[in-house]
Amino acid sequence: HKTRNNSKEPSIATARQVEMIWSDSNYLQMSSKDMSEPQFVEDGATGRRGGWKHPQLTPLGLYYPLAPCQMRFPLDRLNQVMQVLEDAFRTLSLDTRYRDSPISASCVSLDQVEFVVSLLATVTTTNTHKKQGEEILIVELQRTDGDAVAFHRYSQEIMAAIRSGVGAAVKPIICSTTPWNRCLLINADGILPRNSLGSASSSSSVSNALEVAEKMLSTNRYDAQKLALESIVHMTNPTTSGWQNTKAVTEHLLNPQNSIHGRLSKAIVDFACQKDAGHEQDNNRHLDYVALVALSQMLRVSNESDIDVRNFLFRCPTHWVESIIQNVHTARTYPHHAYYATPCLTALCRAVPELRTRINNNDVVQAQTYGKCCHLALADASNILMTTLEA
Repeated sequence: HKTRNNSKEPSIATARQVEMIWSDSNYLQMSSKDMSEPQFVEDGATGRRGGWKHPQLTPLGLYYPLAPCQMRFPLDRLNQVMQVLEDAFRTLSLDTRYRDSPISASCVSLDQVEFVVSLLATVTTTNTHKKQGEEILIVELQRTDGDAVAFHRYSQEIMAAIRSGVGAAVKPIICSTTPWNRCLLINADGILPRNSLGSASSSSSVSNALEVAEKMLSTNRYDAQKLALESIVHMTNPTTSGWQNTKAVTEHLLNPQNSIHGRLSKAIVDFACQKDAGHEQDNNRHLDYVALVALSQMLRVSNESDIDVRNFLFRCPTHWVESIIQNVHTARTYPHHAYYATPCLTALCRAVPELRTRINNNDVVQAQTYGKCCHLALADASNILMTTLEA
């Protein structure tokens, strides 16, 4: 699976300003004048200095949606628009930081799409259907990092909510607390050729994929480590890898049969438990988060597949469960981490009931309260955990 997080694609606004030139299914190269200025040193992967030499238009990505990310309203709707935005951020489960001046909100989604919502004021200066000199409110959304397609979904949901007004229905984009439909996933596996699942070749493919991930994760390169963890996230998600393959990957990681799988399993746990260190160093940010997502999915699959996790708990460092619990305690600071930590604890408590006494119910209640106010997915996940603790 190709991942696009942290991609350096141009912003949607920039791409819209460039028209693709087609001729006989080929792109026409733009003419450029001869430049006689001195030679400039190449600047590696970031490009060169001194102007364009041979500029050539490239095709817009097939999955690169273009849509307006700006809306205009009468200024007297400011309070209404801000209320709608707060409700939309909560429903979409965004980690949002608000600024009062200038009015803006920096948002990070559960799938690590980062964007800014800004509210600006201007005055009409042209003779349109609006009165000249009328004060206008501008709402602008700008992606700063993450997947362009995912940002498109978020931006369209937010703008649709603003158009509809207070009380508008916003559709959650990610809701991992919903149980996977095992019957549907197993039936989907049956569509594939019989020799592609449950066979020796399939098991070998799973082992080979995990071996490649372990090699990348053991390097000191951030990009390789992040790609390895993202591949584990895809392999432990039955909606992208199929139920049988996901179950096989989870079995290999929770109950490793060789040293390679053992090292990979340990590395995932170690990364998931280093949240504080990961946020202090920019080159390591997101690694702890992606590892926590993978661990959460592994434990959910184990819970729904009756895979024994007791041996996994025995092999893990003694502090790792406390680290997962700490994520719930810091829900107000790191709500996304808390969201993925709660399914981990829910699955562990169902598999090993004696772990319930180690979780502070007040932390779960506080996560619920914060989730109801600002992060709907966290509220749902915390509610499931609380139900498990009270069972």
